[in-house]
Amino acid sequence: FIYATTEYLAPEKKKASKSRTRLTLQDISLNPILAKPYQFKGKYVDFVSKHRRNKRMGDIGEEIVLQYEKTHCDNPKYKSKIVLSAKSEGDGLGFDIKSFSNNGKPKFIEVKTTKGKSETALYISDTELKRSIQEGDNYYLYRLYNLNEEKKTADFFVLQGNLEKYCINATGYKVILEVKK
Repeated sequence: FIYATTEYLAPEKKKASKSRTRLTLQDISLNPILAKPYQFKGKYVDFVSKHRRNKRMGDIGEEIVLQYEKTHCDNPKYKSKIVLSAKSEGDGLGFDIKSFSNNGKPKFIEVKTTKGKSETALYISDTELKRSIQEGDNYYLYRLYNLNEEKKTADFFVLQGNLEKYCINATGYKVILEVKK
């Protein structure tokens, strides 16, 4: 009872728990890791639950970065134009958030979120890779890790520009067959 009272009913705690988001930028060294030899192992995966969990984390991460971008844009002319494109236009753009620097330069932001550590593997789509190549230095991948879903907080780092050098393992292929009758 004492724990519940101090953790959940104390007025100062209630104010702090309003859905304020917080990101902490980490200065870390990033190097691509060479692909390891593939190991064939069987495993059972609940893909439906995994997709739901990843979708929930992804949505939270996008909202955190959206708020972060709006908070850090000092130019009201551009601040009002920052949008969560993944929701307003749909998926498949190769980025999640359209933002702007204070001088009006566009920022195409892809958000990847995990509860895991900074070195947890992440996956990007072919569309995201091609968009990073096309946009060059206007493309940003925000890597959120150590996500706390309840507090809506995470640590993060940013990869800017073409992501090709980080793409080491293809995880899927599209196969198109022409059927002759």
